[in-house]
Amino acid sequence: MAYQLDLRAGGELPEALFGHSVRELLGESTLGNVYRARAPAGINVALKHFKVKSDDDRSLEHLRNELRVSQAVTHLYVRRAIKLETARGEAGLVLDFFDGPCLEHQRALTEMSVIDAFLQVAHALDALHQKNLIHADLRPSNILLNAKGQTRLIDLGEACAIGSTPRRVHTDPDYVTQEQLDGKPLDARVDVYTFSACLYWALLRRAVPNFEKTPDRPPKNQIFEKGRHIRPVNEINPKLPAPLCEFIARGLEPDPAKRPSSMKVAIAILTHTKASMQRSK
Repeated sequence: MAYQLDLRAGGELPEALFGHSVRELLGESTLGNVYRARAPAGINVALKHFKVKSDDDRSLEHLRNELRVSQAVTHLYVRRAIKLETARGEAGLVLDFFDGPCLEHQRALTEMSVIDAFLQVAHALDALHQKNLIHADLRPSNILLNAKGQTRLIDLGEACAIGSTPRRVHTDPDYVTQEQLDGKPLDARVDVYTFSACLYWALLRRAVPNFEKTPDRPPKNQIFEKGRHIRPVNEINPKLPAPLCEFIARGLEPDPAKRPSSMKVAIAILTHTKASMQRSK
């Protein structure tokens, strides 16, 4: 396979993958890279490219799962996977291209922009839940946001059926629930927690402190220590509406029984918050 030096990405860029002309590197992960590519039909697509060792390789299963979930959930705010290509120890998932960086790489947003973006994400997650699925890996890097304020929920490779038990957890420790780490059956409240953690980060630009401030991280089953303290949102920013702050606090409860049971609660709170903020302008 021919490669050319990509000075923008600081590395080698494949000229083509699975018949798609590669234009630029969009992102990197431990499993592989994501590129902007030009499809044979002449349209821009995103292409997630992984090296695979066997038919049951974890990377390949990740891509297969993303395709299955994407095909099961058709929603404006969920990025669509188009097809999966495999050849010679490589796999490529072709996805809709969305011209916007992930939330993690955005500059600090206005409160209204955050509320509007997360209202879209809440609708996307609710669409998954309506299909008996959960995302199970929500974090700022899995939310795309463009200059028009439009969002896409991405990276569905860890999504699973409600009631299933995770075989493994491959997510950011700042955005993981205790029930995932304990290997317990999962439901929509996993996404409620990670959604609340992402919203906390987007509003305050600080992560929820899952780990204690110690030189060494504790064992995974001790992430939610009883000494864990989350500063309330309204303590850091008193201008934010009380119902929104209360939702985030409830959503971040370590015990899933104490969290809101569905994303419909988030949709209602954010819709009300958006309307109130618009009226106060």
